[in-house]
Amino acid sequence: MHPKLDNYQLSWLELIEKTRQNSGKENLLKAVGKFSEHITIYDLTAGLGRDTVILARHGFKVRAFEKNPVLFALLQKAHQELLASKYQEIAKKITLINQDSLEFLAKHQPGETEIFYIDAMFPERKKSALVKKDMQFLQQLVGDNDNAAELLQAAQPFGKTILKRPKTAPPLSSPHHIVKGSKIIFYIYSKSPY
Repeated sequence: MHPKLDNYQLSWLELIEKTRQNSGKENLLKAVGKFSEHITIYDLTAGLGRDTVILARHGFKVRAFEKNPVLFALLQKAHQELLASKYQEIAKKITLINQDSLEFLAKHQPGETEIFYIDAMFPERKKSALVKKDMQFLQQLVGDNDNAAELLQAAQPFGKTILKRPKTAPPLSSPHHIVKGSKIIFYIYSKSPY
């Protein structure tokens, strides 16, 4: 078990309460685009599930992948807490999957309308002393897990793919559209042919 895990608390309830009056995630929603109940978003790098929850809170169905067993256990606990709260309808829109998303994509059969989301924030590791506690925790637990380029290549044939990167990091390939924030950029890639 990770030495700092006992002291780490992951609460999606707390996240929802904080973001109810905070529009700081609006660029994520701009990148995803117009809401439709027919859209399924695949969060291929769930991490602590922050963006998963934001998307679900805005009505999207989200399938979140996390292969790290310790991190997945934290996600499950946060999900169960949400299911038992007044926000259970948000929780019901989230499906957690303990699987390597590359393995999933290798066998995936395309659905109706799908969007693939990749949070590749690890290039900021060189500034670890300045990053948030959550990011430090993730980096210590998961280590060097920057497989964003592989995920992007694997996901694009299935549908629109969104890549989240630090502003200081270059895109991994030429995007079709960009949504810029003060510290984060969302690179949007259209579905590519097989």
